Amino acid sequence: MNTNTTPSSRRTVLKTLAPAGVLALAGCLDGDGADWTPTADGPLAAVAVEETELVVDLAAEASVDALTVVDPNGELFAETTVAAGVTTETFPIEMPYAPGEYEVRAVVEDEVTDTETIAIRPDLEIVDLKLGRNHPDEMYEGAPELRTRTEVIVYLENSGRGPDFVTDLRFTGDVPNPTTDGFDESGIFDPSDGQSVPADGIEISPNSEYKIFSYSLPFSSAGDTVECQPGGAEGEFTVSLESKITGEDAVEEKYQVVYTGEDMSDCSIEITEGSS
Repeated sequence: MNTNTTPSSRRTVLKTLAPAGVLALAGCLDGDGADWTPTADGPLAAVAVEETELVVDLAAEASVDALTVVDPNGELFAETTVAAGVTTETFPIEMPYAPGEYEVRAVVEDEVTDTETIAIRPDLEIVDLKLGRNHPDEMYEGAPELRTRTEVIVYLENSGRGPDFVTDLRFTGDVPNPTTDGFDESGIFDPSDGQSVPADGIEISPNSEYKIFSYSLPFSSAGDTVECQPGGAEGEFTVSLESKITGEDAVEEKYQVVYTGEDMSDCSIEITEGSS
């Protein structure tokens, strides 16, 4: 994949893309995990987003008093003075933030001497879904039998240049145990904290792929929303994700499903469309 880099300012960084509650998959990134935007000649050598930070590289011989960052609404997002000899400054991107075009400004003696814009926004997509019961080898280590048989593995991609924080995973439609309107938990499991409780949410870095695990028993045989039939009962369900950036404008994906068997306790469940 082609990536935007500036050879003179590109840094070698060993990055661990595995935030709590998810397994990070191999993403389409450049060598140091950032999507760099090179600039024209001037004190601003390159700008990039690395995980949840805006990173600004200065030219080696640049003389800059301060850096300011303006958000898409034209308001001050961040600012810092630049000490002599410093060539890199970072600004945290805290949730929630306004997605859109950010302008970085180099300032010398109260005069703006260089500017560069960077689009900071996530682009979340559900790219695959698998049932734990059909893919036990892809569940987290130590997953109990109950969780393996009833939970779902959702594969998520953030192809955007901005981070996000997924807060809710929901299932509606033809699943045995759909998410109710009054459900007030995230519906996401965090296998890294050692606790059998739902996570508050999942931090999603830009230009990354993840798999996350449900924690709401959507395919529990105790549910009574669907029936299992010997000849196969067809249905459709929707998976939706809400985040701190998308808000209630959820990322959704529909899946076709077939339930085959005498009853739900020994039902064979197959995702027929929408999943590889």
